[in-house]
Amino acid sequence: QIEALDKVNDPDRRSYCLKMPTSAGKTRIAELMILRFLLDHENYPDAKCVYIAPLRSLASDVERTLSSSFRGISVSGFYGGRELDLIDQDELKRAKVLVVTPEKLDSMLRYNPQLSSQIRLVIADEGHMVGDENRPTYGLIIQRLVYTLKIKRPKLERESTRLLFISGVLPEVNDFAKWLTGDRSNVIISEWRPLKAPQVKVLKWDGSRVLEEANNRSQEIYVPISEQVNLLGEGSTSDKFENVVAQTAIFYARSKTTLLFSASKSKIKQLFKR
Repeated sequence: QIEALDKVNDPDRRSYCLKMPTSAGKTRIAELMILRFLLDHENYPDAKCVYIAPLRSLASDVERTLSSSFRGISVSGFYGGRELDLIDQDELKRAKVLVVTPEKLDSMLRYNPQLSSQIRLVIADEGHMVGDENRPTYGLIIQRLVYTLKIKRPKLERESTRLLFISGVLPEVNDFAKWLTGDRSNVIISEWRPLKAPQVKVLKWDGSRVLEEANNRSQEIYVPISEQVNLLGEGSTSDKFENVVAQTAIFYARSKTTLLFSASKSKIKQLFKR
C-alpha cells in the first residue's frame, strides 16, 4: 500500500492495472483510490465511484467492507437481476460508491444514460475474468467504460476519471495496461505476500483421471479406494471431473493445508456435503 501511494496520488490521475498475490492487500489499495476520489470530488455531489465485482458473493463482501471503511459515505450494492426497480433508482441517486455486478451495471447504464457522465472512478475486481466465456458482459462493459469515459485521453479531456483494474493472477499485466490505459507502464505490481508462497503443481485431466506432471513424466494422483468410496458412494465411478477434483484435494490435504477454488460455491458444497 505504501509503494502504491505515489500512483494513487499521481498528479495526472492516471489509470492503473494492479497485480498482487491473494491476501496481499489489493482491497486496501482500492480503498486508497476511493479516498483519493472522494477528496478530488468533494465539491461535486453527483460524482460517483463504480466498483465492479464479477460475482454476486464478491460484490456482497465488497459492499460490507467498503461500508465499514467509509462510514458516513453512502455505499450501495446493486447485484440482482438486469432490471432496475424504483428502490434501485432511488439508491442510485443517493449513493456515492456503487458496488455492482457487470450485468447490473449494463442495465443501469441503459436505464440511466446520464450515469456515465457522473462516474469518476471505476474499480474492476478479479480482472482476469474479463475473458471468461461464461461472463461475456464483463469484458464488454470494461471496454465500453474505457471508451465512453475517455480513460486513455489526457487528464483534462477525461475530467480526471480513473480506472483501477485489479487481479491477483493477471498473466500479462503490462499488455492489459496498454489495452486499458494506453500505456504499458501504468501498472502497480507487488510480489509481497503475507504467507510463504504456495506450492504450485501442474495437473492434467485426461477424461477420467488427474495426472501430475513430474520430471516431464505423468503420474496418476493416487487416492485410496476407501476414500473414493466414502466420497463418491458405493458403486460409483470416478469418471466425472468434479469428483476427481475432490479426490485430488483430499490427496493433497493429507500432507498440507489445501485450498480448493471454484467459481461456484454451491458446486464445492455439493462435492463435500457427505
